[in-house]
Formats: sequence, C-alpha cells, structure tokens
Amino acid sequence: MLLIAAALVANIAFIGLGSAFDYPAILQRPPAEVLERFHDNPAVIGGWFLLLAIGAGLLAPVALKLRTAGMPAPVAGKLRTDEGVAPGAVKPRTAGLLAPAAVKPRTDEGVAPGAVKPRTAGLLAPAAVKLRAAEGVVPAAGKLRTAEWVGIAAAAVQVVGLLRWPLIVPFVDDPGTFHTLNVVMGNIVGEACGYVLTAIWTVLVARRMAVLPRVWGFVAAGAIATGLAPALALVNFAGYVLWSLWLIGLGTQQLTRARAAHASR
Repeated sequence: MLLIAAALVANIAFIGLGSAFDYPAILQRPPAEVLERFHDNPAVIGGWFLLLAIGAGLLAPVALKLRTAGMPAPVAGKLRTDEGVAPGAVKPRTAGLLAPAAVKPRTDEGVAPGAVKPRTAGLLAPAAVKLRAAEGVVPAAGKLRTAEWVGIAAAAVQVVGLLRWPLIVPFVDDPGTFHTLNVVMGNIVGEACGYVLTAIWTVLVARRMAVLPRVWGFVAAGAIATGLAPALALVNFAGYVLWSLWLIGLGTQQLTRARAAHASR
C-alpha cells in the first residue's frame, strides 16, 4: 500500500498545485512575480506543497519496506545464476555456502551452520514468489541495503527542498532572498539531488524485476534524470508520470503476492 499511497499522494498534490499556483510553470516567471502569487494565497499553496512533501517523504518507508519484505523475484524461466539454482529446483543450502560474514549461526533464519534448508527457487508464479519476510531472508541483501539508503536520501532531499514553501517562503518578502532560496533548496537540493537519487533508486529496485517492469523502471529513471537539463523539462515530467504508474504497478503486485501467500497458508 505504501508504494500506491506515495504515487497517489504526490500526484494529487501536484494537480492541486497546478490548479492553485500554476506549478511548476510559474517557476519560470520572475522571482518577484512568483513571490507575489504565493503571498496571494499562502495557506492553500503552502498546504499543497506540504502534501507534496509528504508524498515525496513516503519514498523512505517504501525503501525500508522493500528492504524487510524482499525484492521481486528474477524473471521466471531463467537460470538463477546468482544462486546457481534452476527455477523449480529444490535448493539445499548450508550455512557454509553463504558469504563469509554469514558463516556464523544465522539467528535471523533459525538455521545453524551445516544444517540443510531445502527451499524452492523463486518464480513469478504467486505460489512460489511470496515475500520471504517470515524467514527473514532478503535476496541480494547488499543491493537492497544500497537501495534502502539511496531511497531514504532521495526522500530526504526532496522533502527538504519542498518544505521551504510552507515553512520559509511565507516569511520572505525580498525577491532576491527568495531567488537564492529557490536556487539552493530548490534547484540544487530538491531537484538536482532528488532527480539523481530517485533515478538511481529506481534502477536498483527495477534491476531484479521481470522484463516489462524492469524496462519500464529503467525508462522512467532515465527520463527523471533528464531533469538536470532544463530544456528537457517535458521529458522529466513524463518520467515522473511513468514512475508513478510503475510504483502503483509494483504496489499492486506486492498486494497480490501477499494475498496469495496468505491464502496458501
């Protein structure tokens, strides 16, 4: 639900800002004009920006949830080269086959060194790809830790950039100060850092998906990254639309898997 909520909240806020503030097009106007327009209705505009910040901030718990719940399984029908197990095969695994850091007793899995734990390889079929949170196992844990921190950083910089509107801009009257604020907290922190980190997080998550959502995520990430070039603003906008749909699709997939896992118990 978090993935779906993040996409919906951000897009509702974006639509509200477009209606009340002509956002983001108004940012191309002179700072004095933008500031005057904001002060005409600071409560409503600031409220929409606050909601947009909440939507952006939801990326942090989304990244944490993916860390604890596990990532989507690789493409069905391919050899699991990362684990050396063909789809559908029973995988006996000993603790000694794990990374050196995990040779000690695995209290998170309840498996002592040398004990055999048969487990089927993950397929995309609902019965075989249920989330492995109950076992405390997260595929490709190193990649997930990276994705977790990148996702949290992406959320943080965007929240910091957006919160300038409801928390600082209402008390700014000087267009020069407002312009500096927009450049530092908006263009550099919120936008440039936000675009790059969001794109990287999307690639880290999408790389373990099936072909269609993987390609979809890569395309969305690339389009989001074009936000660094002002001339490609429309491509960046389209990227965020694709990204929102991708999040909703991923959230729907996880809900379906969770229900299938619950039904199979």
